[in-house]
Amino acid sequence: MLSKWRDFQGWRNERRDSEIFRRGEIARWFRTCPACESFLPPIDLLCRECWRELLRIAHPQYVEKSVSGLEFPIRSLFEWTDETEDLIHPLLLGFKGGSSTWVARELMMILSEDEMFEHHGRDVIFLPAPASKNDHAFLLAQVMAELWNAPLMCPLTPVGDIRRQRDKSKEERKNRKFEIRSDMTDLIKNIGDPETRIIFVDDVITTGATVKAAFEALGKPPGFEAWSLVRRPRLATKQGF
Repeated sequence: MLSKWRDFQGWRNERRDSEIFRRGEIARWFRTCPACESFLPPIDLLCRECWRELLRIAHPQYVEKSVSGLEFPIRSLFEWTDETEDLIHPLLLGFKGGSSTWVARELMMILSEDEMFEHHGRDVIFLPAPASKNDHAFLLAQVMAELWNAPLMCPLTPVGDIRRQRDKSKEERKNRKFEIRSDMTDLIKNIGDPETRIIFVDDVITTGATVKAAFEALGKPPGFEAWSLVRRPRLATKQGF
């Protein structure tokens, strides 16, 4: 009797798991675009029309350090404004979990443009903003490294408060710090070479606090640049940075 009960339990659990799987598969095929709520195929982040609109507003911008107010230039693909928020916010949410590599590749190719072929033989190293390997920044940096056939390094680790920037106060954001991992010190010896481009990659640059902390932790290398998918200067202004 006990063995029959166990068999029944096993059958019931197997059926339940199968039902959950089927529901998940069906849900993937009945999704809506997070920007306009139209029907959305399972592999896409946005519908075709919203994707076209996103590409229309994609304009690589190179902000020199004299303009950014920082000690390094910033390059970004989108500027987050009230007009673009409905497209950019769902795009970033779609990257959650390290998915949609093909979308990241398309956008990073646009961001790179002629930079990929005109770096005049200089060595290039890509550094993602310190986070987990399923983070937006890591995915974008990984794609960039593959496109450029350049090394990807993760030498930085947070010091102290490891909460996300969005969960911190203005003062806490300003005081963000990183340090070089002990197992990476030998691998980044040439990081201070003026002929080496150090491209720090993040998904969104708002106040520049994260990039500045990385720049200082690396010893302020002369070839340092900050690249991001999105730049959000208006929020930085609102927060008093």
